[in-house]
Amino acid sequence: MKWKEFLSVMDFGISLMPSLVSIIGTLPYFERPWIPVIIGLAVLFGLIALFIHNNLGKKERALAEILATGYFINFLEPLARNIGKTTEIHFRESQSTKMYVTEQIGVTIYLPMSSESLVQISDKLNNQKEYLNIDIINAKDGTPFWARGIVSGEHLSIEDFPRTLFSLPRFVKINLGHTKPKKIRQYYEGFVEKLEDLLEDHRQDYVLRKVKVVKM
Repeated sequence: MKWKEFLSVMDFGISLMPSLVSIIGTLPYFERPWIPVIIGLAVLFGLIALFIHNNLGKKERALAEILATGYFINFLEPLARNIGKTTEIHFRESQSTKMYVTEQIGVTIYLPMSSESLVQISDKLNNQKEYLNIDIINAKDGTPFWARGIVSGEHLSIEDFPRTLFSLPRFVKINLGHTKPKKIRQYYEGFVEKLEDLLEDHRQDYVLRKVKVVKM
């Protein structure tokens, strides 16, 4: 666990400031009463600036974590639930069905680190002919779960990317007023970090444990 979880710089500064100003007021060089006041105000304004910066950082992290959690809940968890020891896969283009055992199915998630790589990933998965539209048939109730995949011999690779990230630049511009590439990249990094944490937390699931994350 990180030390920042135990020690807040903001709280530490606020608690220390009265004592610091009092000590400074006793020093020979600071006998004039207005000098400690000026120093105290300078420290206070510095702490306020730190507080605002920390709150903005929390807002940025919260947005990335919300998007990552939504992708995990809406795609990865249902995907894992629908893949069993033996899974029926329906191929839409050929209108054919084939049974796969768990060991024959792989899952790859492409995670962009910039808006440019997001577009490149989208073009790759949406436009290349080798990617097939498939329905993973739930063994209990027969409901289909859509995904895209590539067949190689007896192996099926299910591949996907978080399309919800297309809304990120617009959302950031509207709510936070900036679209600088370096700033936007922080959101992508936060998304990746949160998704990797979620996958690590669910390693007890055989399918989720096998998910391959590719950063681009």
